[in-house]
Amino acid sequence: MGPLDYSTSTAGYGSRFILPAGLDFPGVLGGLAHRADEGRYFINSILRKMVCRDLDPQGFARLHSDVLHKVLRRNTLAPMKRCLKAAGVISTSPHRQGVRSIGYRLTDRYLEQRHVLVRPVDPILIEKLERERKKLEAQQQKRQLPIHHRLASVQRCVTITAEADSILASLHLHTRLCQAVLIGYLRHRRLPFSVSSTGRIFNCITGIKRELRTAIRINGKSVASLDISCAQPALLGLLAQTFTPSEGLKGAETYKVVRRLAGSLLPGCSLPTRCDLVDSEVLRFSRWTCDGSFYDRLSGFCDVCLADAKRRFLVDVLAKGRKYPSDVEDAFRACFPSLWHFIKRINANDHGTLIRILQRMEAWLVIETVAPRLMGRIPIVTLHDAIFCGCDDIPVLEAVFEEVFGEIGFTPALKLETWGT
Repeated sequence: MGPLDYSTSTAGYGSRFILPAGLDFPGVLGGLAHRADEGRYFINSILRKMVCRDLDPQGFARLHSDVLHKVLRRNTLAPMKRCLKAAGVISTSPHRQGVRSIGYRLTDRYLEQRHVLVRPVDPILIEKLERERKKLEAQQQKRQLPIHHRLASVQRCVTITAEADSILASLHLHTRLCQAVLIGYLRHRRLPFSVSSTGRIFNCITGIKRELRTAIRINGKSVASLDISCAQPALLGLLAQTFTPSEGLKGAETYKVVRRLAGSLLPGCSLPTRCDLVDSEVLRFSRWTCDGSFYDRLSGFCDVCLADAKRRFLVDVLAKGRKYPSDVEDAFRACFPSLWHFIKRINANDHGTLIRILQRMEAWLVIETVAPRLMGRIPIVTLHDAIFCGCDDIPVLEAVFEEVFGEIGFTPALKLETWGT
């Protein structure tokens, strides 16, 4: 969903590349064998994005060629990609000029392997990496607010138990490489933390599968989490309500904040107008999302399972990039025709615009509004629309969420999950 963000490509194990153990460098590069370190850097960039799930809805890591060329030699990238594809190391998804970069992912046979850490030896590449690391640090300093520094510091409370090894062995083969890297981050106390352009945080638990959360501890205690039910649809409802304020948001400040966040991420076009929406339709959608019933209703309308309804709503409604038939989109459009047109208007120039707006709203709500009220009271770790804490601290967390919701006039349902005993 955009250019390579070095915040997710260099975090974790410092200057060492993370690679699948069975990947034969320089063997897979053929005539480019002398550029093995550049190949390692490229695969490392893909893998690190896959590890923390900084991916598009189809599961591809989007890497911008202009950014890659800051490290790779200009005559290396294209032939290297051809070699890696021919060797069955990577698969790709096409770019769209001015909209999205080429997408990459490792093939399944490499995702089944353990990982190894390799230090670069090419002095020219090492110098370029150091230069880009300094640029990243400067970029992150500009993005990070005081709350980000505090959240990065509190990660020291997070550990993972030996139980993680047996859980890892039980996971699907294709998930083990990325999950093993995340376990390694925690065990070696190399705790990544970065802030994306939309305000999303990537930290030491980002990307950890649900099965492994039972092995996570905060201050030595089993954890629980509160997250917003139907988070993306609920935030879409909040955005839509700013276009029907007479029947929507209670707080004028919320109206201003949401419109500002949305406006800052619309590329070269203005926000839709109120006439794009039907007030009664927005209120009905907001009721369904805030009471947590939206996905159940949607799956019933289009006769697909709940999991598929959630996944297809993201891909086929919120971020549809091309024309193809979709029962989920058809059901949504039949129920909320003006809201469907509202989404199309926002995504007119780039099908990822609305997703970025919703991510920015999510960060404003969870990171910038809820999290600061918890600092100094309980240790927490955030995961997009969710906050993790020790099981005993859930009442405090719940009270703060409800306090914030009451102030901004937005009351989505919260989902409590406990991990471990």
